Amino acid sequence: RLADVLIAQESFEEAETQFGTARFGFDELLGRHQLAFTDHAAEFYAGSGSDCWRALDLARAALAEVKARGPKRRLAWFTASPELNLFGGEIVLAGDRVLGRVTSGGYGYTVGRSIFCAYIGSDEPVAGQYSIEVMGARHRALRHTRPLYDPDRRAILA
Repeated sequence: RLADVLIAQESFEEAETQFGTARFGFDELLGRHQLAFTDHAAEFYAGSGSDCWRALDLARAALAEVKARGPKRRLAWFTASPELNLFGGEIVLAGDRVLGRVTSGGYGYTVGRSIFCAYIGSDEPVAGQYSIEVMGARHRALRHTRPLYDPDRRAILA
């Protein structure tokens, strides 16, 4: 960090200016994107020798806010035709409405279909017409709320 180097060089006034600028920047970011930058704020305050308790308070406040309102998005699992090659980044749709992008996908040998997941709105209904866009073409997709293999846990409990 520049401020740490300046302190080592005994340029205390310039270091103080750097700390002040960085602190102001973090406060601005926290005001707009509190949760996303909480870990950075904690690192900054603890690493600079400033008030690490403030960073913990900011983290607690941000997490309490998320807990109170609930998640905006949920991870959802889908299957599609086994011929699809999924790499991540493909668009998941409900009709013509974009729900999200595939975060991970591939062929499921046990179930014989392509399996993929995407973060979608937590208020999205389970029973819907879903599709995935792969290489510019849309393909039907099925959303799952239970495990694809051994949903009743018979094999694992045997």
